[in-house]
Amino acid sequence: AVFPGTSLYTYGYTTRDQLQDLTYAAANVVSYTYDLNGNVAGRTPGTNAASGYLYDAMNRLTKITDTFGSPPVNKVYNYGYDEVGNRNSIQRDGGVTDALVYNKNSEMTSFSLEGTATSLSYDPSGNRINTTAGMSYLPANNLNQYTTVGGQALTYGGNGNLSTYNTWTYSFDAQNRLTSADKTGTNSDFYYDGLNRQVARVLNGIATYSVWDGAERVAEYDASGNVLNRWIYAGGDLVRSPNPQQIYYYPDGLGSTSRIADASGIVLEKYTYDVGGSPAFYAPGGTTDLGQSAYGVDMLFTGQKWYSQLGIYDLRHRAYLPSIGRFLQPDPIGFGGDPANIYRYCGNNPVNSRDPSGLGVNEKTPDAVPTVIKRIIVTDLSSSGDPLRYGEGSALVSTGGGGWESLSIDNFGGGGSGGGGGGFSIRTGLRPMPLLASPTISLAPPPLAYRPFGQSSLLQGMSPMQAIFVAIVLGAAGESGEFAAEEATAVEAESSAINCFPKGTEIATANGPVKIEDIKPGDLVEAYDFKTAKVVDRKVEKLNRSVTYHWATVRIGRTTMRATRSHPFWVESEKRWIKAADLKKGMRLRFASGRTASIQSVLVADLKESERTYNLVVARDHDYFAGKDAVLVHNGPAFVAPNGSGSAVSIPPGANGPVPVINNSGIITGFSYQGGSGGLNGQVNTVRIMDPTDINPNGYAVYENGVGPDAQAVNPLSGRTVGPEDAHYSLTPCD
Repeated sequence: AVFPGTSLYTYGYTTRDQLQDLTYAAANVVSYTYDLNGNVAGRTPGTNAASGYLYDAMNRLTKITDTFGSPPVNKVYNYGYDEVGNRNSIQRDGGVTDALVYNKNSEMTSFSLEGTATSLSYDPSGNRINTTAGMSYLPANNLNQYTTVGGQALTYGGNGNLSTYNTWTYSFDAQNRLTSADKTGTNSDFYYDGLNRQVARVLNGIATYSVWDGAERVAEYDASGNVLNRWIYAGGDLVRSPNPQQIYYYPDGLGSTSRIADASGIVLEKYTYDVGGSPAFYAPGGTTDLGQSAYGVDMLFTGQKWYSQLGIYDLRHRAYLPSIGRFLQPDPIGFGGDPANIYRYCGNNPVNSRDPSGLGVNEKTPDAVPTVIKRIIVTDLSSSGDPLRYGEGSALVSTGGGGWESLSIDNFGGGGSGGGGGGFSIRTGLRPMPLLASPTISLAPPPLAYRPFGQSSLLQGMSPMQAIFVAIVLGAAGESGEFAAEEATAVEAESSAINCFPKGTEIATANGPVKIEDIKPGDLVEAYDFKTAKVVDRKVEKLNRSVTYHWATVRIGRTTMRATRSHPFWVESEKRWIKAADLKKGMRLRFASGRTASIQSVLVADLKESERTYNLVVARDHDYFAGKDAVLVHNGPAFVAPNGSGSAVSIPPGANGPVPVINNSGIITGFSYQGGSGGLNGQVNTVRIMDPTDINPNGYAVYENGVGPDAQAVNPLSGRTVGPEDAHYSLTPCD
């Protein structure tokens, strides 16, 4: 990828499509190694300081060892867990072990930081009602709003946003985004793009402009177009900041910056946090809080932007006030994020979860680095003087093989002249953004395939410099109008073991039929590419095994084949996938030879005892040819997942899939169906099918109200969001 200043960055991947290295001009920026389970085992930025990671039998992070300098000095984090998976102990650098205790709702009720113990208690809605840390809380009102904290009154506006607290006055726009935070001696203004990212701010009269890549802030400029800072990420992992010198970041187990080092691996500064996330800054080996970073480091708690003058974190959709452990605004998605409280942060569990989007969607602590970038969308920012329009000139880059190697964009940055500056406004906001004094960046169209996504006058009249922090991501929108940068990251393991064939079923390959139980991951089988209408060879990524208590026997001409009732067959006469039990006499199936034949009969019969079943996970096309006649079948479920009471719930109508799911270890572990609208309440957008576990020996389903990292688990009957402990709905054996 070519970034500002025509800097060429190259991404390398392992054979399992896990990010292996990021290089700049052939020099290492960061590289990774992985254990046998796919967990990140080593992280080596382009310094003499490397990090090692250890995990327990449940793949939970138990130890981080950062090795700095020469001779090497180890800095170690040790983590322990309680019986439900919450971190109950943290030890830093061999010092005093921090102890943490939780209630049955996984809210933190007690913590000991460096030997100082603090207790917390909550009302049934998760509002703090008492703490031994010297901060008193009067009971919250019936809207879960604090009225008094530490003797300071809190007031709220009509939309539920915090208006005043502790000498601060806060203002918000019609979309409840923070537009100013003021007190005597400090004044600030904030401006946003259409995706709720802060793209400009004015603090005590000084303007700063931000450039975003998806959810990552990648650069900041002053009013004259000079670069103030840049941040380099590798799959979501904040690695390096080149300005004013090469600074490398080292995260702890929550993703918070724990130390920075220079290019020689020498520690420059270290950071600690209280439970809410308020930072303390120390010189190497120092014990006195410096109050702020001597190196301008402000990507701190969970790797998010900290405004030290204001005492708040920018979490995109909301501002977070760590001193009281909650947001200034109610959740924009209401109780769709936190079903109990629209103000609290991470369910009062900030040690095990994080909320970088500010939508009350609690992410579990990261496994050091996500894995595969599936595609990237880049906006054409033309310097020709033509108005820029929303989504115009976007380009799609994909290797199609589970990762991308490189992306080139000419002159994204550098010298030259930019257009002049007339006034303009972001139409999703209420006021114009401040103008740049002298735009200086010249941008040329990327030499890549043009892919228009629709037009709008949102960005008309902007100069290239103005557009750099607005259009670069606003233009990166997919056909649905939503941001289309995709990452195959951080969703949990899923499985297709619900639809299966019996032992002995023949699978078509280029070398002749092979029994399904004899096929191994990495083998090639014949599949059907619907885009080219050709039979192709595809790699088998996984062989699933399960059991069934019935078979559907499908008779085609003179031969028969057996499958579980819900296994999808391609019906050529209907031009769609239909599960075995719903096949009808006269429907025509497609064979690998290209011919079709009519179904003679379908018989579903129960078994007295369970029988072993098998199914394949096939790359890319997700289908293969099974049976003596080589009939086209899907490798994933088409109708799945019982709800809690045991009755069946279909894939949401309109959903696309099956879509392979890749966990944080880069392993394909199942499938999902996305983008539908179903369930008894219409809230189910996505259904994910999970691999068997000790608790759910036949696997389990997770229902979600969206797609991607901001999706939330829901009850398929009520549509209400549910926590991790209630999100797993056990599956019956192969259907």
